Amino acid sequence: AAGFTGSHKETCQAGLQTLDGVSTAIATIAVTDLSAVTISAFITAARSDHTAALSANVQYCARRAGGGAVQVGLPIISIVEDSASAPTVDADVNGNNIRLMVTGVGAQTWNWVCTYDVMRVNTNA
Repeated sequence: AAGFTGSHKETCQAGLQTLDGVSTAIATIAVTDLSAVTISAFITAARSDHTAALSANVQYCARRAGGGAVQVGLPIISIVEDSASAPTVDADVNGNNIRLMVTGVGAQTWNWVCTYDVMRVNTNA
């Protein structure tokens, strides 16, 4: 019979360095078929000379039933930062994955760390 087949929660951490203003995935989370996934992330970043910093909270959800992952509403993002150039944080779907995205600032080096919870519910149709 169709129905609930399980759930899963895990906590992960990732980090990277940006050297410019290009959007980069700090974490990529698979959305398996017949599942819904919620991501709750805390992101901290600091300019390499520590003259600016950023703190962000992200909540995001995607689901998948055949085909690729589908965004469920818009990401909820709260950012506090003190950079004149405003680095950014975002979340999206790409194929079968959720991506947590960070964007540094041109001609600046930023160091990023992200701790995120992945909560998944699975069904069999």
